[in-house]
Formats: sequence, C-alpha cells, structure tokens
Amino acid sequence: MQNELVVMERMTETEKIPAAGEIWSHFDLGEATKVITILAAFAYVTGAVAINTYLHSLGIVDFSFAKPKLLLTGIVVLFTYLLLASPAFFVAWSMATRHEQTVRRLSSLGHIAILFVGSLMLLLGASVFSCFQTHPSMGQSTVWQVWRITNPGGSVSKRLLASLLVTLAVYLPVLIAAVSVYLGARLLDRERTERPAPQISLRRFWLVIAVAAFVVGTIGYICMFTNTFYSVIPQEFGGGQPYFENVVVGKDDLCQLQQLGIPFVSGQSDVTQPLPVLHETDTLVAVWLNDMSKGGWNFVVAVLDKKVITATKIVAKPDSPFPPRLLVQACKD
Repeated sequence: MQNELVVMERMTETEKIPAAGEIWSHFDLGEATKVITILAAFAYVTGAVAINTYLHSLGIVDFSFAKPKLLLTGIVVLFTYLLLASPAFFVAWSMATRHEQTVRRLSSLGHIAILFVGSLMLLLGASVFSCFQTHPSMGQSTVWQVWRITNPGGSVSKRLLASLLVTLAVYLPVLIAAVSVYLGARLLDRERTERPAPQISLRRFWLVIAVAAFVVGTIGYICMFTNTFYSVIPQEFGGGQPYFENVVVGKDDLCQLQQLGIPFVSGQSDVTQPLPVLHETDTLVAVWLNDMSKGGWNFVVAVLDKKVITATKIVAKPDSPFPPRLLVQACKD
C-alpha cells in the first residue's frame, strides 16, 4: 500500500513538471521583442546621458546621437548601477514593507548583506586603484577634486582617505535612491493595508517626492560614475579611455594651431606629437594637453576642427603618463 502511494506521489510530481514543448508554447516572441526593445532604448538613453554629461564637464557639446557606443556605454553604466544598488534596494524594501503590522523580511537577507558588502568592496577597490596611481587619469574629475582637497602626495593614509571620499561620492546617489525606495515601499504598503486615501492626499504627495528622489539619485549616479571611472574604461567596452593619434594639418592652418598651443614634432612642422584623443566626431577631435603654466598638472582640452586635418595615424600609448605639454608658439612667416 505504501509502495502504491509512493508511486502515485511520483506520478503526480511528474505531471506537475511541464514539458519543454509546453514551455515554448507559452513563449511569446512578440512580448520578448518588446521587452528587449524597451531595455535597449533605456540603455541607449542612459549612454547618451552619461557621455554628454562627461563631455559637458569638459566644455564639449555634441548632439550626434546615432552612435552604437551609446548603447554599450549605457549597458556598462546600468550594470554597475544594478551591481551597487540592488542589495541596498532589497534591504530598503525588506525593512519598509509591512503586512498586518508585522515586518516582512526577505529569507535571503543574509545573502543580500553579503552582496551589499561585496559591492561596496568592489567600489572601494576601484577607488583605491585610481587614488594610488602617480596621479589620477585624464577625465577623472571626481578624483582630481578629492586630490585637491586631501593633497595626498606620497602619504598612504591620505591616499586611503582619498579613496574613501571617492567611494562615498560615487555611492551617495545610490544611498539617496535607496532611501527613496524605503519611503516609497512604506507609502505603498500603507496604501494597500490602510483605509484608501482620497485622490489628493499627503501620502500620495510624498510618494511622488520619493519617485522624484529615486530619479534624481539614479541620474546623480550616472553623473558621478561618468566623472570618476568613464575615462579609464577602454573604448571597446563602452568607456572613454583616450587613444593617441598623430595629426597632420594643412600648411594654411598650421599657424592657428601653433597659437592654440598644439605641440608639433621637431623637424616636421605639420605633424603633431601623439595627442590623447578624448572624443571624436565627424566634425571635431578633442584632445588633452598639459598646461604647466600654473606650476603643476593642469589638463586642458583643445578642440580641433576636422577641416584642418588632412591625415591621422593611431599610435601606441607613450611611456610618459602625462599628455603633451601645451606649447604656444609664434607663427613663422
């Protein structure tokens, strides 16, 4: 009798497992295409916001949006955001939601705490890597600002302090978004469990504020991440790490570039030294230069009109960590 019951239970369990054909019969290709399209559009917009924020901080305006790189950059930014923010969001949600006046916690809260600490350690590791270089890389605006405040020099303790400040600066928008998730979850839970509120109520007003704070925190993270790590991510992975080019200019345009401070190869007056290119479009090339007139590192951006460029050659990264020095020359007759 017991054997028959065991067989019946096994048969029942087998019947509950859907066949592969049944699974595919419920698969809607049209719905999947819509989801993928929405996600791709969201990543594309994120990439456009990230790159244009980075360029705007350098004084460059570029409204050319037909670039596959925008999608790749958006995917990178969203991946890092979800990696850092998801544990904080789950913790905020589990602390905020209530059901029948009892706190509802996630069963895997311990695992989420491990992910939370792990994501913070990854961010701290990236900040330490940036702050323990000889100097921050070109375009790391956040790291440069922290360096100006801490003035670490060769001090290990000051470099660790700078790393912590960079980590805090990047993670602060995530904390703002997590707090908004907590407030939003509390308000929504009250909306479900308590007496229905009128169309216009203080509770719904604060819910709108929470949603707005979440959007602000997300955009803030995009800006902070871009101004901190975008310029050290290789171009092939959606980043903005500079690559180096020799540029050949026409004789008629040589004078204005010399007055601008573009350095040229000695003995080849129309060929520039290897220039680190931070951004390139169909109409312009933006390069980094090092202005030593103030007695220290002062990276400046020079924008070259492509109409004056006759040829370019991509070269290997020079051994020197500094970009070419800004060298203003008088025009020769």
